[in-house]
Amino acid sequence: MTDISVDKNQQNKSTTGQKIKAYVVGGCILSGAQLAGSGVSQLIMNKVSKTDEFAHSNEIKEAAEKIVKEQNLSDKIKMFFMTPENKEAILKEIGVPQKSGMPEFLDPIAQVVKGKNAFFLPQQNAILASEKKASHVFHELGHVMNRNNSNILKYMQSFRMALMALPSLLIFSGFSKDKENGEKGFVKKNAGLIAGAGMGVICAEEAMASKKGLEMAKKFLPNANLGKLAKQYGWMGATYALIAVAMGVGTQKAVNYIDNKVHKK
Repeated sequence: MTDISVDKNQQNKSTTGQKIKAYVVGGCILSGAQLAGSGVSQLIMNKVSKTDEFAHSNEIKEAAEKIVKEQNLSDKIKMFFMTPENKEAILKEIGVPQKSGMPEFLDPIAQVVKGKNAFFLPQQNAILASEKKASHVFHELGHVMNRNNSNILKYMQSFRMALMALPSLLIFSGFSKDKENGEKGFVKKNAGLIAGAGMGVICAEEAMASKKGLEMAKKFLPNANLGKLAKQYGWMGATYALIAVAMGVGTQKAVNYIDNKVHKK
């Protein structure tokens, strides 16, 4: 009896170990897909940051100020155009700590300074854009308008972090058993589509931000080369679409891997 009990305990430990290993490898598959999508997106943003502006920086900033006043956002948002010299002062003013020692390609603030990105920070009521690439400000003002002028778009923004975390939760569906007829459950079978759809919500809100930003730029800078700005925003939108596809594919592959390993298919 004792020997049988020991054998069963060893078997249980082995099964648990296999599940843990399957989850770790599945998580690596998902992370690899995310990194691949983010890497390609970074290359695109590098390209966009090196393109010429569609208008002079001073004209862009003046137009942005006019948009803020027209949309009655003066008490809801502050705009900052960052340079290496003013970066620390701006971060101190809005209460965002600067992390030291972080590699530049992982540092979102460094990406802003170089004109490779821009941010709307709802908690700080601030837009961080680059002096080098001031035109990103129109897209971020689009986010501000989304948040203040539409409840639906505001909710889409609010659920952004949850939607980005969704793939990490969905891979647990690989542990669920199939039905008696061998058919997979809905979530297990469609985990990639669900993850992609979640990212699609983010893409939709991003697209609306670009649309509103372009409309405002056209209104206040009608003589500028708006086709150039639209092209840049199109490339920026493509980065989110790429990440959505990568996360969808990575989620499904991770689920399938866990399913096969745990259930010995």
